[in-house]
Amino acid sequence: SNKNNKTINNTMKKIFTLLSAILMALTSYAQLEITDEAGNVVADGATVEFNAEVLDLGGGFVIIDCAPAAPYITNKGDSSANLTVTVTRTATDKLSWCGINTTCSPMTNLQEVRSVSLGAGQKTALQLHADFTTGLYASYTANVTVSLGNETKRFTVKFVYADPNGSQGSKQDMPEDGKIYTIKFKHMNGAYTYIYWDSESDQLALGVLDDGQGLPKTANFTCRKVGEKYAFINSTGKYLTWRNNSGGGYNSNKGGTDTLNADYNLFTIEPIAASSNVNADAAFLAGTWAIKGKRSNGSVGVFVTKAEGIFDGADVPFVTNTYPYYSSAAVFTEVQEAIDMPENGKAYTIKFKHMNGAYTYFYWDNANDQLTLGLLKNGEELPETAKFICRKVGNQFAFVNNAGKYLTWRNQGDDTAGYNGNKGGTDTFTADYNLFSLDRIATSFAHVSADAAFLSETLSITGKRGNGQVGVFVVQAEGSFYGADTPYVTNTSPYYSSAAIFTEATYPNTVTFKATDLTDGLNDFALATFSAPFASVLPEGVTAYSVTQDAANYTMLNVEALTGQALPANTGFILAGTADQTVTMVPATDETLVDATGTILQHSAGATKTLNQDGGFDFILGSKEGHVAFYRVNDVANELPMNRAYLHLAENPFSLGTLHMHFGGSTTTAIPGVQSGRQPQAPIYDLSGRRVQHHQKGGIYIQGGKKFIVR
Repeated sequence: SNKNNKTINNTMKKIFTLLSAILMALTSYAQLEITDEAGNVVADGATVEFNAEVLDLGGGFVIIDCAPAAPYITNKGDSSANLTVTVTRTATDKLSWCGINTTCSPMTNLQEVRSVSLGAGQKTALQLHADFTTGLYASYTANVTVSLGNETKRFTVKFVYADPNGSQGSKQDMPEDGKIYTIKFKHMNGAYTYIYWDSESDQLALGVLDDGQGLPKTANFTCRKVGEKYAFINSTGKYLTWRNNSGGGYNSNKGGTDTLNADYNLFTIEPIAASSNVNADAAFLAGTWAIKGKRSNGSVGVFVTKAEGIFDGADVPFVTNTYPYYSSAAVFTEVQEAIDMPENGKAYTIKFKHMNGAYTYFYWDNANDQLTLGLLKNGEELPETAKFICRKVGNQFAFVNNAGKYLTWRNQGDDTAGYNGNKGGTDTFTADYNLFSLDRIATSFAHVSADAAFLSETLSITGKRGNGQVGVFVVQAEGSFYGADTPYVTNTSPYYSSAAIFTEATYPNTVTFKATDLTDGLNDFALATFSAPFASVLPEGVTAYSVTQDAANYTMLNVEALTGQALPANTGFILAGTADQTVTMVPATDETLVDATGTILQHSAGATKTLNQDGGFDFILGSKEGHVAFYRVNDVANELPMNRAYLHLAENPFSLGTLHMHFGGSTTTAIPGVQSGRQPQAPIYDLSGRRVQHHQKGGIYIQGGKKFIVR
């Protein structure tokens, strides 16, 4: 029966889908494995911590040993692959690197890259070492990116040299210029308070921290080091000043000013010593500091807070173990403000922020067929060619535009620098050159003059040059490309910038399915049409169809279900899914394309399409009196929205009556559109004289006094 046929077909589709998933899993089997000293797998994004050991060699010789071999990098695949490891450190952290190749030397650059071929089953050690100074207790960190073949993973290595006596940290733990911090106060009843800017009252306020509470953005302060003193600027642009709840602070005791005043906005940060006003021991005070500034009368004031969330003030630090639990024990916690990373299937514009106040942006120059840089003007709306649709592959990102070009790294004027003639894009996806890493930009990079506040919403874009080496996108404020191995954000002409901002934009790559009244077990069928200028992944649970015209009866259109993982670019399709469901069509990378050879479906991929301009007969999917089907477009010109599909027939299909669509098996639906655009369509009857709406294959029907057979 038809119903049984449908059940068998659906079962076969599920089996095919399962087999496809298994094949995808097998072909995408991870080659790269990273393990710690104990053999445990290091998860992507994890932190691996090592503690320094103090070795007394006798005779007054003491060394600080923190030289692990781990983590280990293993090629679990069955063939050799190129291994590239990138280590990024901060300027204050002293590290040596002895792994990957035979070189063992101190890191003199903030970022270093090493490459080697790693054979199947072969393992190599990172061997990153911390060079601590005896008695200078500190923590060093390094961000590590490992790429093996097409797979990339990231992790952080942390080295800790702790004081065994639990005393306060060294100056290594103090705030650093350009970094963003929250400022909390530690109280001896277990409470923590924190300072933030209250925009409603326009003043510095004190909050009480609840367990698990995330601090607001107004609690973030960017550090600016001026000589041996510190200024702190919050996210609203206010410079911190000393304040007390009962008054005495500069600028009407608001706790902040709009502009920097060296007398009142600069603070000294000092360890807290034991005294009659400090009841805490060294372990409690570890990692805390007193913040000293000037009152409005010019005398020194130390920040003092009460555990219930009230400012106080004194000439010296207080840390008490009785109510109201006064505390001057400030904890500076570095924060990285959240950046919304690009998401699968969403469209973005990509702008670069320059330190002279300018913004540049990517767009595709169709006339010259290359990626180009534009200079953004105030209030300017970016063109469609500046939109890039995201595809996430593991921890990397591909971007394709409305011209169907996959983004590649490029430089200005050098045809050999970027892949594919330095055009900045390719027509098809290539994992080596179309995948990018998006990373925060550290203020410690040699060519970065910006502070953390400037960089807070930006990411660097790193890909591969034409020669396979790493390249970071760098652009100049006047609108030309540059290129480098590490990010640039400079404060002098030509104002280089790698500080990219991804802003979500609208793009028509979503489809919503509309219910039809197809019978014979297909009454849950819902349809949509789609096309795009780039290959698109077929969503789970969605079936794609091509349409061919029956050679023996051109009023019969055969609709064939297609197998594959993705839809080719610039091709029209009918899609079937669940009624009222909306799906996003994500750009394809290396998925298997369906074969739609011979389809008569046309497309509007990448641009709106004016119908009825090429002769013949055009039909679009629509709804009339609750009936969803393809309808004849009026004889006047009509615009079909971008990224849709339509039927175009060269000859008049209505000489025998209604146009029919055959969805396999024996299910047929009529297209009850306008017969010729000029006269109503005649009703259809079966041989018993009953008027009918739907037809079965092989059935004989009468329309306009003529018999016809549904084939």
